[in-house]
Amino acid sequence: MKKDMIIEKIDTVNEILMQTAPAMNNIGLLNGKTGVSIYFFHIAEITGNKKYQKLAKRLISEVYEEVNRSDLEVSFEDGLAGIAWGIEYLAKNKFMEAATKAIFSEIDNKIYRHIESNDELPIGILQGSMGFLVYVLSRLHNQGIQEEQRFIFRRLLIRLVNHIGRMVEERKYNAQEPWVFDISWDLPLCLILLGKAKKIDIYNYKIDRILDDISPIILSLFPRLSSNRLYLLLGMESILQQTDMPNWRDHATILKQNIAMTEILERELRDKSIHLMHGAAGVDLISQYLFYLIHEEQILFNREQLIVKIIRSEYWEKVEQGGLERRSVGLLFYGFTGVGLHFLELTK
Repeated sequence: MKKDMIIEKIDTVNEILMQTAPAMNNIGLLNGKTGVSIYFFHIAEITGNKKYQKLAKRLISEVYEEVNRSDLEVSFEDGLAGIAWGIEYLAKNKFMEAATKAIFSEIDNKIYRHIESNDELPIGILQGSMGFLVYVLSRLHNQGIQEEQRFIFRRLLIRLVNHIGRMVEERKYNAQEPWVFDISWDLPLCLILLGKAKKIDIYNYKIDRILDDISPIILSLFPRLSSNRLYLLLGMESILQQTDMPNWRDHATILKQNIAMTEILERELRDKSIHLMHGAAGVDLISQYLFYLIHEEQILFNREQLIVKIIRSEYWEKVEQGGLERRSVGLLFYGFTGVGLHFLELTK
């Protein structure tokens, strides 16, 4: 019965996205056509439905056509960094052939110039240095790039890590726990990305200095919400997988012992909070990633309870009534695109 209800919700997602996606003006990853194309490539693979594949290819083709616009920003949220990450993702998962060198050359050049010429970047993932670090790490993991390009991306990684280090020293980042779960919270995201950067062993002595600077804040922080404890734990474990830090390990153990997954679903997430940014899909993503690192089932949701939470949400009624949510259906973090991708994961 619940599987039928999930399929019904996925059909709702597909129908509305097919109506709204072609008219979207934004071509970015989190709020535009790049993110929606990723969703439709996935749903086409699962269902074998040609119309979904056709739409996915149409959307990414339109992204290609507009990617060289002079007014297009470079951020991860709506600009070139997020689009480049999305194209890398599609190629890596064999949904499409690797992008032409000409396209990536232009994107890479614009982002490089932006990072090199801008010392006042914010730190956040949506508009700042952490978003660019996501992009740089994805490019460094591409085995097909030439050694000259790899040198440039190493240089960019060093510059971004230095910038993040300066922001940490000057306390120009959001260390305070948000009032509700927020997947863009700077502190755990910073730890996750520093862990990924440390793994490739390019600038580890600087990363270790940043961790020393941030350590007093980490060790004094015990978030009020279980969902935020879970997220902080993921950030800490991302570092602990790469280096031995006994004080961090002790604090991580305390956090883990005080996470109540049922309480997150029943008390912390509001009824309509099912999307990635502040909702059930985002917390489940964090939970699954953490499980991949530590292999402890206590930090996983009960799948039945999670499915019930999502399919019974008032979110669906608001969308069908043409509420405000319908205006944001194509958004990856706030809308249908992220919820749809999460549903696809739940059906596996």
